[in-house]
Order: sequence, then structure tokens, then C-alpha cells
Amino acid sequence: MIVEPGHPLYDPFGGIHHIYANDKALEGYKNGKFPDGAVIVFDLLEVVQSDNAITEGSRKFIGVMQKNSKLFPETAGWGFESFEDDSMERSVKDMKADCFSCHYARIESNYVFSQYRK
Repeated sequence: MIVEPGHPLYDPFGGIHHIYANDKALEGYKNGKFPDGAVIVFDLLEVVQSDNAITEGSRKFIGVMQKNSKLFPETAGWGFESFEDDSMERSVKDMKADCFSCHYARIESNYVFSQYRK
């Protein structure tokens, strides 16, 4: 997915989106129930347009969702983390306020925005 200027979520999420999922997360995408141990990685890259082509630019951040009902009961079993640029510096200060407050709107898809595609 590419989020371009004019999209309501452009400011925080404008760019090229790559989504990676481990086997348990893939199971959750297919059946709608993400089990403990599911991990989803959201890699957001800048968009570079040049010579009639769109390519990936610098990394904006990497977001990680980890399902562990025992560790994260206040956020429906999901833990959230984000790393700016290519650093290992954590940028989520409060999972509930920084991440889950928006993911809560996706309750029908187990709080996950992305969808499975064959």
C-alpha cells in the first residue's frame, strides 16, 4: 500500500507499507482469530518519485504488534512497539494511548488494520 498526500492518515502513515507476519499471525489473518504468539511487523518507507517510477526511500519507522494475552491484558492481548528510522530506539511511550486507542476501532478484525491477501 502507498498512502499519498490527501489521505486522512498521511501525516503519521504516509509512504510505502510492507506488512510481515509470522505463521501464527498468518493463521489469524486467515481465520480472524490471532492466537498468542502472533507477530505482525509494519515497515513504513518514504516514497521517492523520479523518472516516472515510484521507489522506496528511507525507512520512517518499523511497528510491531505481538499477541500475548498474559503480558498485555489492557490492550486486548496485543503489545505494540515502534522503532524510528533504522534505529533500535523505542518510540512507543504508552501502548494504550499511542497505539491501542486507534487499533480499538478495528475490534471486528481483532484490532488489526491489515488484511490477508492470497
